[in-house]
Amino acid sequence: MTAVTGPSGTKRRLADRGWATVFRWGWLSRVALAVLIVGVTVVVVAVGRSRGEHARSVSLPEGEAWLVSSAAGQVSLIDGSTAQVLTQVSVPAAQLAGVQAGSDEFVTAGNGSLRRIDGATYGVSAPVRFSTHSQAPALYPAPGALFAVDPTTGLVTLADPRSLRVRGQFSLAARVAPGAAVADSDDRLWAVDGRTGDLIRIGPGGERIQRAAVDPARTRLVTVGGRPVAVDLAAGRARTIAADGVTGVGVCLATAPGDTSLTVTGAVLGSRLYVVSGARGLLLTSDLTAGSCGLAVDLGAAGHLLGQPKETAAHVFIPDFTAGTVIVFDEASTRVVARPKVLPPNTPFELENNGPVMFFNDPASSRAGIIDLTGAVRPVQKYDPTKVGPGAGNGAEGGGLGLTDTTALPSSSPRTPPSAGPTATPTPTGQRGANPSSQPGTNPRQTQPASAGASSPPRPGSSAGPSQPSTRQGLSLPGVEPRSTGDGVGTGVVPGGSTTGPSVLGSTGSTTVVGGSTTDDSPVPDVVIAASTTSTKIGTSVTLQAQANAAAGGVRAVSWTFGDGATAAGTTVSHAWTTEGGYPVTATVQLVNGSTLVRSVTITVSKPGVGPPTAALTVSPNSGEAQLQVSASAAGSSPGAAPISRYVFDFGDGTTAVSSSSPQAAHNYLVKGDYAVVVTVFDSSGASSQASALVIVDEGIVPVLRVRPAGDNSLMITADGSQSRGGSGMTYRFDWGDRTAPTLGAATASHTYAAAGTYTVTLTVTDSAGRSSDNARATVTVPASACSLEPTLAVTPETVAPGGQVTATVSLACTPTAAVSYAFDFGAGAGKEKPTASDTESHTYPQTGNYYVSVTVTAGSESRMVTASIAVSSKVPPPMPVLKVSPTSGVAPLTVTADASGTTGTAPIAYSFSFGDGSPATAHGSGTTASHTYGSPGTYTVTVTADNAGGTATASESVTVTGKPPVAYLVVTPAGGEAPLPVAMSAANSTAGDAPISSYTFIVTGPAGTQTYGPQAASTFAQTLGAGSWDLSVEVKADDGSSDTSRAVHLNVTTPASPTGPGSPPPSSAAPTTAPPRTEPPSSSPPPSGPPSATPPPTPPAIASPTGLPAPTTSASTLRRTTIAPSAVI
Repeated sequence: MTAVTGPSGTKRRLADRGWATVFRWGWLSRVALAVLIVGVTVVVVAVGRSRGEHARSVSLPEGEAWLVSSAAGQVSLIDGSTAQVLTQVSVPAAQLAGVQAGSDEFVTAGNGSLRRIDGATYGVSAPVRFSTHSQAPALYPAPGALFAVDPTTGLVTLADPRSLRVRGQFSLAARVAPGAAVADSDDRLWAVDGRTGDLIRIGPGGERIQRAAVDPARTRLVTVGGRPVAVDLAAGRARTIAADGVTGVGVCLATAPGDTSLTVTGAVLGSRLYVVSGARGLLLTSDLTAGSCGLAVDLGAAGHLLGQPKETAAHVFIPDFTAGTVIVFDEASTRVVARPKVLPPNTPFELENNGPVMFFNDPASSRAGIIDLTGAVRPVQKYDPTKVGPGAGNGAEGGGLGLTDTTALPSSSPRTPPSAGPTATPTPTGQRGANPSSQPGTNPRQTQPASAGASSPPRPGSSAGPSQPSTRQGLSLPGVEPRSTGDGVGTGVVPGGSTTGPSVLGSTGSTTVVGGSTTDDSPVPDVVIAASTTSTKIGTSVTLQAQANAAAGGVRAVSWTFGDGATAAGTTVSHAWTTEGGYPVTATVQLVNGSTLVRSVTITVSKPGVGPPTAALTVSPNSGEAQLQVSASAAGSSPGAAPISRYVFDFGDGTTAVSSSSPQAAHNYLVKGDYAVVVTVFDSSGASSQASALVIVDEGIVPVLRVRPAGDNSLMITADGSQSRGGSGMTYRFDWGDRTAPTLGAATASHTYAAAGTYTVTLTVTDSAGRSSDNARATVTVPASACSLEPTLAVTPETVAPGGQVTATVSLACTPTAAVSYAFDFGAGAGKEKPTASDTESHTYPQTGNYYVSVTVTAGSESRMVTASIAVSSKVPPPMPVLKVSPTSGVAPLTVTADASGTTGTAPIAYSFSFGDGSPATAHGSGTTASHTYGSPGTYTVTVTADNAGGTATASESVTVTGKPPVAYLVVTPAGGEAPLPVAMSAANSTAGDAPISSYTFIVTGPAGTQTYGPQAASTFAQTLGAGSWDLSVEVKADDGSSDTSRAVHLNVTTPASPTGPGSPPPSSAAPTTAPPRTEPPSSSPPPSGPPSATPPPTPPAIASPTGLPAPTTSASTLRRTTIAPSAVI
């Protein structure tokens, strides 16, 4: 076996990884070479950390990531180079969410519990809870610390990232908005007080607060190159955070005021900051080192719901939830290189990257995959979607084999992993030991599984100490035999645990130590044989797996004997026996630590029709909201020596068990909980066996809405739905009750009403599975005297020479009832001035540079910050004209308006407009708008010339003016008849517009589809039609490109009747083929009526009037275009 030792000292077995590892390393080498070719040098510095037990010794290889599957209750490790599932780890809890940190994955559940999956062993820690609230904490991992923030209380727990032991707890009196907290590389948590704008730092040295440092409502915290950065989305500014708080002027962001659709992230390496606007469909970049706003990239997704971007290998990946795609932006070429479709539209998903590989993941389904830098997608199925719940992934919880558990069921809300296998032997329950759901799946890296953890902490409201047994204390879950307590061969088949010391896997049965050693103060290395069942029939396979505890150091190799002369090798095997009897199955397990352990279990094999019955149970649905009606079926059970006589269903919620001769039973779960449904199948001799299934009942999504005014007597309110519960990956929809567009996205949102009044705010919450809550409503009254504190800042002039003075003036939309104060900050070390009642201040800049001016406006308890930039330069730059023309196309005569009011630059600026049709330009120095009327068709260029003391610049926009289009008119003769039916189509009565007609295209739609004939110069077209329903129309095009399509003419062509006898003539056609009387267009006089006739008149022609005009008296309808060969029978 060949081993490779990586930088961390971890040995990686190439034989287990095959050529995938070699290929990935080779690929990375080519990437490194490409980086060198373009002249970019990347230096990776390894910084040693001396933090005792906190030091990381193992990290995931580049290209591997943990992906959470909340619907299946598991977390999968995916290899990005092979698109393979390396392992699946079951986490027996609902509403899972994960955060990857190094090699580990931290997993939270909806009940507030937290587990750590060890990236080296794939072991799952015992669940811990840092508060009594049943809501998942927000996690912020750092290299040597883990911060957990309780969203209900604001309690911050500083924990050890390995053991999850609490190092300290801090209480945040402030509300922390989503995205307003971040952990840095120095093991510190930064958070923004959503009420005051205080910047709070929590770390090993305690708590520190920088007062009123940032905008409380619109500031988001991210890391850029490992450094924390405060991003003010309202002011369009980003500032780095040092040890004492925000510093410096910062860098600009090209955000739009009032844009609430913004998400932000920072580069892992380098100094780039990325902001995505869903409303505008833009990617905005800024460089903290260069101090520039950078690019504004059109993503072609305006109005879409866009998620938080992810950056790797100089590429930015943006999730587009509306389209179900991922937008890939290449920084080198500054363009969007791909937008692969990964999931159905409107499906929430997440992005995760490790090294140059980007993963997408739908936590609510089995769908995931890898996206490379070119946008190529390789899908990954994380688990078998037909086996969600028991049996998800490689199998059921507990290592993926559908294994069962002797764990006692907590009386409060039992979550006991079910199984499909039967049992005939009840066992007493005791203290909860290692749960099978904590055991690893197949591990291709051959590392150890999880150590058996201690019992879960008590639920809120329960007494302290171990979970108490449920009312079914005399039953174990099916498929489990009692564990031996003597020194003989153990018969246990699942993990167990002692009641006094560390839990270990397996029994205390016969053990042979071939090599290695143990110490008295450490858990003893142990192994257990986990079997899908210990009783089976001839020819029916049993699946067996060797599982080791943490002290064993992992399984290296296993050899099996089955008691019938057969052997096998591998951690997991299956075997079937051909004769009845009791067979000792022995596993010789070679451990990673060098020891060899031998374990045995007895499998009882009986003939079909011999022994007790075999129970089987399915429950549908197995999850849902309270008032959940389920159907349980034991119809799959099979008899043993005697026929089945009755079934007893225990639904696990304290109700009376249902005993019936029917294998079917129904039940209604009224309250939230996790219930183990157990069926006991009896035969006529009294023998029995059991099977179980798990039912998870949620309370449903409960929206909780809190509404408060943004300040005294304010038109602005803030709505908070963050206390809503019952789902994962929730999206919040706020309807403000004033007929404005709802706000969709985060748990909190702000809204400004246009006028006083009483409004009803409605909150609807939708989770990642698409379930929606009932509506939560709150009434808010805006008084007539209310005023929205919406300041605007004007700094004049925008550009000055060194030593020049600028004046900053703040304007308010209205006058608040409370006293208003202004605190001006002119940047460049000038410091923030004391609040003053004056809305105007002046400042002199002695040196050249770009400066950031900010003013904090306060009225009562409401505070707003407004910003502007100023350039101090010895040279005035020319203006930057912006031209908008409306409309840009139309029919002559066309009046357009040219608007250059968006032009920026140093005043005064003079404007002149020319319209490109030979008319004189407007006078130099005219205003920022001008109007003009085009009298004739053509394409014209509108140009604005703007100039100031720095020079002249122009901007242009094109206008297209068209003439009057033609009017299409179609006559079809006859209007119906029997097949084959010759018809004549004439567009001769079509009228020209401003340009002569150049071509006719005849459009025919029938039973075989739609076809077109043309364009042609002739205005007539003949065709023979077969039986069926037909629609005919014509498109008329003029020399100037304008066109018109007539309304459709509908014809029904019937199948000819059979002749009455030999030689009988065919029935006459319903429509004569002779040309009908001329029919003029609607604009002409009606055709003269024909003379009286003694014979019935021929079928009149069908006429299609011009689009938009009334049709003649004959029938007409609507049609689309097709292609047809002349003189063909259709």
